[in-house]
Amino acid sequence: MEFIVNEQGCKNLINEMYSGMRDLSNLISELESMDGTLKAALGEDYDSIGRSVSVMKSEFADALREFRQVVTDMNEYMSRVHQVRVAMYNGN
Repeated sequence: MEFIVNEQGCKNLINEMYSGMRDLSNLISELESMDGTLKAALGEDYDSIGRSVSVMKSEFADALREFRQVVTDMNEYMSRVHQVRVAMYNGN
């Protein structure tokens, strides 16, 4: 099997990854927006959920920084290479 990695393919991949990151960010924001409701409903049990949301937000920020670096690297690579032909061989 052979496929081509080109600039448009990389742009499509980046856009899809951005979309996934936005979806994840929206979910975290939704959890944060329910903070008061969760505190009222859960009482003492809220603390562990609040900490979990805080950890998710922090880890998302780290992932977003790494993602941006990946995008920068992909763009730099594509500016130099323009197209890569990848061949995948069956081990037969």
